[in-house]
Amino acid sequence: MFGQNRRELKIIAVVIVVVACIGALVAFTQEPLNIHYPDEFAVLTDQDFQLIWRDYTLNIGSTPGETIMEYYPDGYMLGLSTVFSLSKDNILFTFTEDENILHRAHIENPALSTSRGVHVGDSFQLVIDRYGNQYAWVDNGQADCFDAVYGSDNSRCIIFQVREGLVKRIILQNDP
Repeated sequence: MFGQNRRELKIIAVVIVVVACIGALVAFTQEPLNIHYPDEFAVLTDQDFQLIWRDYTLNIGSTPGETIMEYYPDGYMLGLSTVFSLSKDNILFTFTEDENILHRAHIENPALSTSRGVHVGDSFQLVIDRYGNQYAWVDNGQADCFDAVYGSDNSRCIIFQVREGLVKRIILQNDP
């Protein structure tokens, strides 16, 4: 009986060691992230957090979740989360847990622009032309693949995910 328990303990110990080794290998082979900060952050206005989609104006940081669901009845909640998907439009909306207020939009739809006219698929140079060069960015050493963050903190910012010099995703976040 004790021999069986020892055998099982050895198997468990071997599994734990193998998993730890794989985890360490993955952690040490990842490229380090480089974080760059501007001398001064860009100033964003309330209008920067407005989206107009299908004839409705949405204010990131103040539009109630119920209003979004009323405007877009073809969307759906993802499981028991606070994420509302307009999958055919490639847009995700995230609501606050307690107040159910729209506080984040993930945009992958080239037809939807920011209030300053930047679309998914535009060059990052257009982003700089419209928003300025006062942004923070995170990269892993590749010059044309990075995330650019406009705004002074994580609660009120616009993130442009840039791959191969083009905007692939836009995230607007404005916590109420």
